[in-house]
Amino acid sequence: MLYCPVCDLTRTPDEVEALTKWRAASADLSVRPREAAKLLGIPEQTVYAWVRRGLLNRRDGLVSLADVASVRKEEKND
Repeated sequence: MLYCPVCDLTRTPDEVEALTKWRAASADLSVRPREAAKLLGIPEQTVYAWVRRGLLNRRDGLVSLADVASVRKEEKND
């Protein structure tokens, strides 16, 4: 268990990892496709396929983590 004196809460390592991923996606970080896949728990090749299909923009080798999360959500709903 991990204690946060700022929040006065105790969290499990899994909760901390989930919150970190959520905050990273919410901050709209630009990351490499491999990092996006790892953070969001999807295959790396899926991210590259979305780039090829025009569902994601790739600039300087990076993709928006928020965009990847959005496409993943849309793909799940289809």
